This record gives sequence, C-alpha cells and structure tokens, in this order.
Amino acid sequence: MSHRLAPARWGLHEPLPGPEDPALDDHLSRLEATVAEVEPTRAGPPSDPATPEFLDLLHRDEAIGRFAARLGADTHPWFAEDMHNPAALDTRGRIEELESIG
Repeated sequence: MSHRLAPARWGLHEPLPGPEDPALDDHLSRLEATVAEVEPTRAGPPSDPATPEFLDLLHRDEAIGRFAARLGADTHPWFAEDMHNPAALDTRGRIEELESIG
C-alpha cells in the first residue's frame, strides 16, 4: 500500500485585526481544546508507533503546532507594533504557554 503525501494548500489569509477580535478567542479555544486532549497522554503515551492511538496523538501534536504558528504569525505584528501593549503581551504569552504544554 502506498500513500501519496500532498503538501497542504496555503494562502495569504487575512490576519486577525487585533487582540480584541472575537475570532482570536475562537482560535485560542481550539488550541486550548487540542492541548487538553493531548495532556492526559503525558503520563504514558502509546509505546507502539504502529497503533492508531499513536497516530492520533501525532496528528493532535501537529495540529497544536499549526494552530500556534498561525496565531503567532497573526499576533506578532501587534506585539512588534507596541511591545508594552498588555493585550498583545497577554495573547503572545498564552500562545507560547499552550505551545509549550502541547
């Protein structure tokens, strides 16, 4: 059985306009939910990489990386614009914390 891997499609999406955008909370909630799904496996992840559980864990870990990268890219301009903006600092800190947990 052969699998053909196709690169993910990408585009120049509209970035989130600012830390007050309601879509930011939706994206952060998705990231938090995915991290929460992975956390229980920290104590004992599947030892056999041939199991469906291991593949599922790997996919969730990849999703965390994608969510965090997307949010980081969207929020970096807010942080770069004003490094003392509390909302931008809080958002960056939250993303970095979730990424490190996941």
